[in-house]
Amino acid sequence: MSLNSMLKTERHCRVVIVQADHEDSLKVMDEAHREGLADFILIGDRNKIHNKSDDLKILLDGIDIRNADSDKEASDMAAGMASAGQPDILLFPDLNSANAVSKTLAFIPGCESAGILVGLKVPVVLTSRSDSEETRYLSLKLAMASALS
Repeated sequence: MSLNSMLKTERHCRVVIVQADHEDSLKVMDEAHREGLADFILIGDRNKIHNKSDDLKILLDGIDIRNADSDKEASDMAAGMASAGQPDILLFPDLNSANAVSKTLAFIPGCESAGILVGLKVPVVLTSRSDSEETRYLSLKLAMASALS
């Protein structure tokens, strides 16, 4: 089964893009939005997001933009949204930003985490020194599911 066929569902994912003024994040959002794969919420400096999207000729019509005055505020806002179950996916511009929020979310009761890198010939398990045995095991299971799909 191909990744594209797996993504063709009745329901769109809600994707929150944190620090959304990054060029790569906006390009990813634009392509996925045009393909009808997801509904997006962009978090970051509203003016920077609009300026960067104008530079890239990306239309933001119908895209929910939440203003945050700093990267930390954007990350905190995303963590709050995730703990409330609002998005299906959080997308970060870099590992440092994602790591900070994932460490915060890991303390929420019932939160489980797993990390893999996909797009190579085989999935790569991503764990941190501070990850629990359960997180390492879930990461392995996720990689196995990816490898077998």
